[in-house]
Amino acid sequence: MNGRPILTKRYLLDTHIWLWIHGAPEKLPDKIAHLLMKRDFDELCLSIISIWEVCKLEEKGRLNLAVPARKWMDYAIRSLPLNLVEITPDIACASCSLPGNFHRDPADQIIVATAREMGIPILTTDARIKEYPYVQTL
Repeated sequence: MNGRPILTKRYLLDTHIWLWIHGAPEKLPDKIAHLLMKRDFDELCLSIISIWEVCKLEEKGRLNLAVPARKWMDYAIRSLPLNLVEITPDIACASCSLPGNFHRDPADQIIVATAREMGIPILTTDARIKEYPYVQTL
């Protein structure tokens, strides 16, 4: 054993869940809100692609943050015990060869590939991800 604790309750946040935690917690499904409120997890993960996605949403005018994006990011990252997950070569390649029929949104492909590579469920309400049979969701 390498001395690292075995984590059993690990989750990957979908981008919209991360946004809702900080701007619209009332939109969180009860199950996810309860998990977060009770801190019923060992590790929360966030793909770096979610940071890019938030910046793109703001750039396109589809997201209005109360503060500049960089300031919001600093707060949103520090306010939760987040493990930021890089896009590794394995994740990048896996996102381009997901099994079955998954839609073509590159951010969602990266998020799904990340969860699959890590073997953890995604906290999401995105129907396209929830219906995809090759990844676990909550």
